[in-house]
Parts: sequence; C-alpha cells; structure tokens
Amino acid sequence: MVGKSATREEAWDLLVKEGIAQGHMSDCYLEWGYLEEEAPRVQKSWPEKERIFDLASLTKPLLTAPLAYRVLKETSFDLKLGDLIPQARLSPKLLQLKIGDLLAHEAGLQPWLNFWVNRLGPQRRDYAKDWHAHLEAVLRREQPFTGHKDFLYSDIGYLLLGYGLLQQRGLDLMTEYRSHFGSDPAFGFPAQLEGEFVRTAYCRVRERWLLGEVHDENAAALGGSGGHAGLFATGRGLGHQLRRMIKDPLLREYLVANGELLKSRTEGGLLGFRRADGPHTFEFAKGKGFGHTGFTGTLVAMEPQTWRYVILLTNRVLEGRRVPFIRGFRQKVLRLVREDA
Repeated sequence: MVGKSATREEAWDLLVKEGIAQGHMSDCYLEWGYLEEEAPRVQKSWPEKERIFDLASLTKPLLTAPLAYRVLKETSFDLKLGDLIPQARLSPKLLQLKIGDLLAHEAGLQPWLNFWVNRLGPQRRDYAKDWHAHLEAVLRREQPFTGHKDFLYSDIGYLLLGYGLLQQRGLDLMTEYRSHFGSDPAFGFPAQLEGEFVRTAYCRVRERWLLGEVHDENAAALGGSGGHAGLFATGRGLGHQLRRMIKDPLLREYLVANGELLKSRTEGGLLGFRRADGPHTFEFAKGKGFGHTGFTGTLVAMEPQTWRYVILLTNRVLEGRRVPFIRGFRQKVLRLVREDA
C-alpha cells in the first residue's frame, strides 16, 4: 500500500510540475480526505509555500447557497426574491422568482449579462458605493430571461441571490456567513485575508495583473464580490472550512440536502452544488458525487455516501481564458485520487 501511495504521489507531482513548466499555471493545491476525519489523507502544495487562490464560482455553493438555505429554513421553501427585497427596483417578474429555483439554476435566466462595460477599467475606484443601483439598472435595461425554465447554469441567478441576501441585512456576504457559522481565517474576501496571493491572470479590461483582486469582471464592477464570485482562500483554509461545514448542524443539513437531490434528480442543479458527472468531475466518484468548479481553475467535489472529498486549486487562467489543459489535468488527478481512496 505504501508503494502504491508513493507511486501516486510521484504521479501527482509529475502532472503538476509538467503543467507549471508548460506555463499552464504557477500554483496548485491538492487535498483529499474524509470530512468527518480531523485531518486530510493527502495535502500537497506546489510551490510548498501556500498562497491564497481566487475561488471564483466556488463562491456559489460555499458561501451564497448556504446563506440562502438558512433563510429558507427560517421562513419557507416557497420564499420569493421579492420577499427579501420588496423595495428593489426590479421587474415584477424577477421579484416573483423562487429562491429555490435560483439556487438550482432553474429560474429561466440567462447564463450571463455584462455588468462591467463602460464601468470597469484601468483606473481603480470604489465600485461598492453604487453597485446595487448599477445592478438594477442593467437588469431593467437588458433581457435577463431565456423564455424557458429548463436547467441553465446562470451567474445572474446567484447575483440576484447575493443582492437579496445583502439587502436583507445590510452586511457583506462573508460577514453575514461568519456571524452564523464562523469560518477559517484563511477563507473569505481579499480584504479580510492575510497572506500572499496567487497571481491569477492579466486582465485586459483593467490593464494589470490581478493579485488579491477578483478575476470575474462582473464581480469587480459590482464592488469586488457578488453572490456568484469573490471568495478567496488558501487550500488548507478551504479544507478546514469544509470540515467545519460537516460539524455545523445547519451546514451539514445543507450538504445532506444536496446529496438527497443527487438521488432524485437525474439532471439539473442541486442546492448550490452540481452533479459531479461532467467531464471535469466524473472521475472523482464516477458520477455519484456532487461538487463545483471555478473558472480560475478551482474544484471541490464530495461523495455523500462516505463524505470523501477533494480540493484541487490552480490558477489556470494565467495563460488565458480558453485553455484545454485544465480538463485533462483534472481528469488525471481525480482518477489518481479515486484510486488512492
């Protein structure tokens, strides 16, 4: 068994070092284990000095969705967006959307709208002052609906969730999260974290390398974070946070609810997480798990039967937005993780 583990560690090391040498990324973190155990089985960082990653869309299942689930538990699973923000200057159709449909990406919304054009640029400014008015103006001007309510992954839905949760209490999402659940100190928004950040990518809109600054342009134009993106963490901080989730009664219930939906739904979204049956995540649990990926090159997946989990963080956007490297890399690493379990 020791020999097999050593061979797999060598294989992980080779895969990562090849990716770094070829310029696909500069940093990588891998961790896997069982959420109910005190420490991970494997924990590796390239380079050894651990840095802080932009988690991108992992914000959805790890921050926004747990907060929304808490609100649903306290009120009703029929809760609508307008119940959270009745005074918002949004269309009646948007305000009638159910929170559960937004969580599951089944609200009939477009995948994406541009909130940064004619707003975001090289000059640094405080976008947090008027982000809510800007978001409302774009949603009044553009057409956010697709015309059908089939599953369609949507950043817009999570922007609306984040907006509703923020307006309800007036706190930023991370402060709200910590007030209810606590968090690892290396898990939060950039201004709340101490340490060295991974250089994410060069942004042509902002004309600079991004270091401790959210990669997602919409999140940047809306104050630096949103319900869809903005969360940062070290690999170890993220691992600690996942193990905290399984110990907290409500967060555990949230994870279990995602696992139960995995059994009953053959397609579509869950409650923040997604089925881990796509090309980037299938290898982890052969389609019997759930997880999420982030555009910057991040991934979390777990198997509810055993609460085995994996974290794989990279800065794959270092060399550009459309790079085929990440799919094959994830598949190879997750296959080795599955074989090591």
